[in-house]
Amino acid sequence: MEVLPPCFKSNGEPIQIKATLHPKPKGPAPDGDNVNAACKAYFDGIADALGVNDRLFSVAEPEFAERV
Repeated sequence: MEVLPPCFKSNGEPIQIKATLHPKPKGPAPDGDNVNAACKAYFDGIADALGVNDRLFSVAEPEFAERV
């Protein structure tokens, strides 16, 4: 919400959303489909905060960052 103008209103255009994953220090990293599925509750919360339907989200393939 901090990066949106205070008068943000959806115009029905897709809203780009992307997750960045820092895998656990050991073990296999999850695949992109599982990451997006695991983020569903976050996407729902973001949509709720923006006052839009999460169907407007265009969810990109997650970015995999360094292990932590």
